[in-house]
Amino acid sequence: MATEIRVPTLGESVVEATVGQWFKQAGDAVAVDEPLVELETDKVTVEVPAPASGVLSEIVVNAGDTVEVGALLGAWIASQVHSRVLAAVFATLALLVAAKMVLLPESRNLTDGVPRAPWVIAIPTAIGCFSSMMGIGGGTLSVPAMTWLGIPVHRAVGTSAWFGLWIAMPAAAGYAWLGRGLTGLPPLSVGYVNLVALLVLLPSTVVAAPLGAKLAHGLSRRQLSLAFGCFLLLTAARMAYRSLAA
Repeated sequence: MATEIRVPTLGESVVEATVGQWFKQAGDAVAVDEPLVELETDKVTVEVPAPASGVLSEIVVNAGDTVEVGALLGAWIASQVHSRVLAAVFATLALLVAAKMVLLPESRNLTDGVPRAPWVIAIPTAIGCFSSMMGIGGGTLSVPAMTWLGIPVHRAVGTSAWFGLWIAMPAAAGYAWLGRGLTGLPPLSVGYVNLVALLVLLPSTVVAAPLGAKLAHGLSRRQLSLAFGCFLLLTAARMAYRSLAA
């Protein structure tokens, strides 16, 4: 739900101000109390802060424009979950999983096979939701989950590739829908999905996927677990940096 950002009261007898500069652009993530825009009058300079963590979805007035008290400056969309918290949670989980795959690849799994109980549906549901929120491939979470359930790592990697397809399609559709109508996005964007990036990355991804599958099946179980664990370590480090820098 979008929240309007308006010019606050600037003091007695002050009825208008000039937009000095925007500290954020449309589409940028913002933290609570982080300055969004600077307003200037002949008496005072005021920085308008973000009311909470979220995304600056729209900028209505530009730097240099004159605005009256109460005028609309832009729109802000609150994050349901702070991206900094998500990044920290994911970094912690990825680090623990990576340590298990690198240091204890032969340790006992949680089960000797996928349980048949109804609650098992919660596992892929959580993987799909978390993967789409973090913008990561489904294999990052589904491979460790399947190996912990006793599935051999080679089969887990192959299954996760198919699983990731069914995560990516609805996630991309959701981001395209949620970002519809926003200004400040790159050219040729459908919501938050940029078609230029899609056309650049898709061909190389399609070409590289069979090579990756061939390479994975040429490795032993120990080597593949070690390789995937190292990948998770790099991913965890990136997410930890993102959490600290947010």
